[in-house]
Amino acid sequence: AGMEAARILALRDFKPVLFEARDVLGGSVELGSRPPLKEKLNWFIDNMQHQLEDLDVDVRLSTKPTLEQLKQLNPYAVFVAAGAQPIVPVIPGVKKAAVCTVVDVLSGSVVIKNKQAVVIGSGMTGLETAEYLADMGNQVTVVEMQPRVGPDAYLPNLIDIVTRLKKNGVELLASTKLVEVQDGAIVLENTSTGETSLKKTDAVVLSIGVTPDRSFVDELKQVLPNVKVIGDAGKPGRIGQAIQSGFETAFVLN
Repeated sequence: AGMEAARILALRDFKPVLFEARDVLGGSVELGSRPPLKEKLNWFIDNMQHQLEDLDVDVRLSTKPTLEQLKQLNPYAVFVAAGAQPIVPVIPGVKKAAVCTVVDVLSGSVVIKNKQAVVIGSGMTGLETAEYLADMGNQVTVVEMQPRVGPDAYLPNLIDIVTRLKKNGVELLASTKLVEVQDGAIVLENTSTGETSLKKTDAVVLSIGVTPDRSFVDELKQVLPNVKVIGDAGKPGRIGQAIQSGFETAFVLN
């Protein structure tokens, strides 16, 4: 969303400055390119980056601007495309060291190798992360609350990845909910029967969705007059929705 907004603004003769906290562009799309067979997402990011370079957009990597820095730029408008934060459930033991998120795993800030790992949540992100972990030599289990795995996934994609996961020995548990994290184990509840069970594990990876972080947006709106929120920072969605959000918001800026 941020890259597309910057592209459209540059085409409209604005002078966009694109801040990126990480050392690479692409946000969650770049993270999504890390699992097996997802490398082609980088083609999309490279194409966007080349367009920004051709338009001479001021891109500042590894830079998370403060409110004061933004005020000093005296911007005509500020577009917030900072994405969303992983949801962390409020359950006993969730703050233990063994618990992390898919963002931690795919970004490389947490490395899990040759261990027993459980992925909580079977959306496509959770399933792709499970395959990523299996390729790292882990024995992986995917836990899903709904009656079937990948409840919202596009069926052909779901069949494709589930077939590969089963070949890699990944265990898929539907109608199952995480209720507690213990040292070296988790407590699971069967959502159909209410029965609980204990499962040994070395790592718990959360993939139960994301939620926008509005704290910086609210702070910006108090001191800057023209703040636009785009992409996952406004409403979590897919790549096409993020591009549309960035395009439309930048196109109508006046």
